Amino acid sequence: MPRAFIGTNAIICADVTIGEGAIIGAGSVVTKDVPPYEIWAGNPARFIKKRG
Repeated sequence: MPRAFIGTNAIICADVTIGEGAIIGAGSVVTKDVPPYEIWAGNPARFIKKRG
């Protein structure tokens, strides 16, 4: 099982941690740490929902 899914053309800023099982939407710009098993998307990326 992959540890995280990162969509195409997503930008992860420096010093940002992506949690295990997280999903980052395509084209997103991640500026904050993403906790495990959460879905984030947008510019800037924001919380969408928890995976379950």
